[in-house]
Amino acid sequence: MADMADMIQADLHKSYATVLKYFMLTGINLFDDKNIFISKFNNLYIFSFILYLTVSISHVIYSVRQFLGGVDFLETIIDLSFCCNCVQGIIMYIYMCVIKHRIKDFVMDIDKQWRDDSSLKPRVAMYKRNELKKLNFTSNLICVLIELYLHVYMCYPITKILVKKYIFNKTVPYHSPFHFWVPFEYKDNILKFIALYFVDYLMVSILAHTINCSLLVLTVSIKQLNILFVLLQEDFKDIIELKEEGMNIKLKRAIQRHSILNRLVVKIGNTYGILFAIHIIFTSATVCFYSVTAKVS
Repeated sequence: MADMADMIQADLHKSYATVLKYFMLTGINLFDDKNIFISKFNNLYIFSFILYLTVSISHVIYSVRQFLGGVDFLETIIDLSFCCNCVQGIIMYIYMCVIKHRIKDFVMDIDKQWRDDSSLKPRVAMYKRNELKKLNFTSNLICVLIELYLHVYMCYPITKILVKKYIFNKTVPYHSPFHFWVPFEYKDNILKFIALYFVDYLMVSILAHTINCSLLVLTVSIKQLNILFVLLQEDFKDIIELKEEGMNIKLKRAIQRHSILNRLVVKIGNTYGILFAIHIIFTSATVCFYSVTAKVS
């Protein structure tokens, strides 16, 4: 199978390239590209999901044990909220694996309607390039900020523990940002703690990239469709200015293109609708957790 970059137009693929690069950190090769390291391991997404599922279950077990054990609700709210995110990640990971081919088909459909600069007026071509430039910049910025926040959030606690223990020779408790349960004691052994912390680090990374990058793929797709509608709008403006003899043919083509784009709107809803609903449901649940906490406190 050819790489997606070879199958669709360069400026169209570039808009997805950054998001897909970060999304591949989940183990899912969304476009089945063959020229990347991750493609050498066809079943990596299965391993990633098993790792993610196992660690998520350990977080849920810890939170349930604490809650049933009578621990104050306010003390477990962060862990309970994180468990909600874990469940969201599980559902979304499975769903992204299920619809990856539908996403790829949608991008191929967009490519068939994509307009290169030679078919556009200079002013319209400039608009298209500027919109793509802003989209690429925003996608890059968001992905970089996600990476930065993730690594700072997860690296700071373990760095603080190691510095206190080995530089200042202090006795410190071994805690991770999110608590988890394992069937053996690990807080009396720094090597066990570091190993488990690293596994949890990977799990949080998969969760962050699954949730955020899936939304970015949706955002890029909607923006591409929006650009095509704007270009079509410019076509209709040009048709109005044409003389009578040249109007009918171009009008017919524009109407056909409009009909195709409308079908793509329906298709994007069918492809991404459930994904968006999952985000809304679990975001609402997370907000409820913290709303209850604020009311109780």
